[in-house]
Amino acid sequence: MLVGGGFSNVDGIDRHGIARLHGGGPPRLFNPMFTGHSFSISVVTESGKSYFLECKNSLGETSWTTILPAVAGSGATSVLADDTASVPKRFYRVRVE
Repeated sequence: MLVGGGFSNVDGIDRHGIARLHGGGPPRLFNPMFTGHSFSISVVTESGKSYFLECKNSLGETSWTTILPAVAGSGATSVLADDTASVPKRFYRVRVE
């Protein structure tokens, strides 16, 4: 959500009349790879956020399965991997908290 008004600062950051609230959008994902029985994807992380690689074997399933413990964001790029990708097809997402 973008907010505009007669302000110049939000939470100590210069904003000059416009600010984005409630996060910076979806995670930036790149370099998905599948090799043998391993799937990996890179994500640009943000400090203070946690990143979870999740999967489903069918889009008809009602819930996602978390593959890894949370990866803490640091501002760097992290690689999230599933070393158990042995089924014929699997769907992935990266959840951010």
